[in-house]
Amino acid sequence: MLIHRARRGRFTRSTLAAVLGVGATLVAVESARAEGPVTPMACVDMGWHYRTFSKQDLHIPAGIHFKSGPGGTVGASIQYNLSTTFAVSSGISVSASAVVLSAEGTFGINASVTSSLAQSYTYSRTISSGKYGNLQFGNWGWRMGVEKYYMNSNCVKTDSVTGTVTRMPSALSWGYRYWETSS
Repeated sequence: MLIHRARRGRFTRSTLAAVLGVGATLVAVESARAEGPVTPMACVDMGWHYRTFSKQDLHIPAGIHFKSGPGGTVGASIQYNLSTTFAVSSGISVSASAVVLSAEGTFGINASVTSSLAQSYTYSRTISSGKYGNLQFGNWGWRMGVEKYYMNSNCVKTDSVTGTVTRMPSALSWGYRYWETSS
């Protein structure tokens, strides 16, 4: 028995090297696993999204175009029961309400898909000598770019399509646009 215990406690250099070699190999394998790419189970933002960009102010005509001149004044009143509607170019299909939410969040505006007015308003303006004065009632809305894209399960943006919101009405801003022409 005594001999067995003595043998158990003794290690030769080759035995020690073999044990340390196996341990080093296991550490190397575990390190390689930890350094490899980690793929999430699913992306929280997976699905279709909208992004709006490059907002520009825009007057969306919704009434009669008045023209007077040359010189003098131009005026108009009694505009009521008018509406303007959201429009997109480039033939992409979009969720209008999602684009409105994106635009409101990005630019801090009060946009709408359709804006209506059921009130009267009067405006008058002096026309420069020799020019024609033009008045057009409408909605003071916006034009902007829109991107529709898909976020896949690895949180990578794919299937990106861009277009232009040619008319996005303001929910609250109506009035006349005035400009002058030579004829």
